[in-house]
Amino acid sequence: GRPSRLDHSRQACGVPVQIPNREDADKELVDRSLAGDRTAFRELVLSHERAVFGTIATMVNDPLEADDIAQEVFIKVHRSLKNFRGQSRFSVWLYRITINQCLDRIKHRKRRPESSSLDLHSSQEDDHLYNIFEDPSPSAADVYEDTQLQTVVRGVLAELSPEHRTVVALKDLEGRSQEEIAEILECPIGTVKSRLTRAREALKDRLRPFYEAWRREEA
Repeated sequence: GRPSRLDHSRQACGVPVQIPNREDADKELVDRSLAGDRTAFRELVLSHERAVFGTIATMVNDPLEADDIAQEVFIKVHRSLKNFRGQSRFSVWLYRITINQCLDRIKHRKRRPESSSLDLHSSQEDDHLYNIFEDPSPSAADVYEDTQLQTVVRGVLAELSPEHRTVVALKDLEGRSQEEIAEILECPIGTVKSRLTRAREALKDRLRPFYEAWRREEA
């Protein structure tokens, strides 16, 4: 929870205060959510939605589609939360679901009808989730900056295989360790390293023409 008045007093006196880390905070929110606290699940979504959205947008190269997939992810998280045993960190479990949803969408994109997958979710227990995603504050898509460089990079990333796109998104954009990525993808760390090496080489080759063009413009 938030630091108490006593905590602030201790800090003022130079007494160290134990601040809960992200993992502890997630565990507390998961426990509260499982106990029926809907506010806790909303906090869980708000804590991770921007990072989740950023990863999805990188994977599918479409902010609007990414917003749709992000909603699918959190609905799936809500429905599966009772199966989360805490054997891995919540963030690892969440990103595993996120990546799998992205890969599934990429795989079946051409065969799916153009309709929101949320139309398929009508169970009463999920009704309150719509309020989370219809919040009047700016959505993740609204705050996702679309600069020229990001446009170029996303376009180049879209040319990579889904496997290479995944490791770049998790390592170079999200800053996750190779060990964490291996845990998320449930593959050997050697596989992560080789995919990352190949992906970065491919990116370097594809971005070189843009880099050279920018250099000429600055000259």
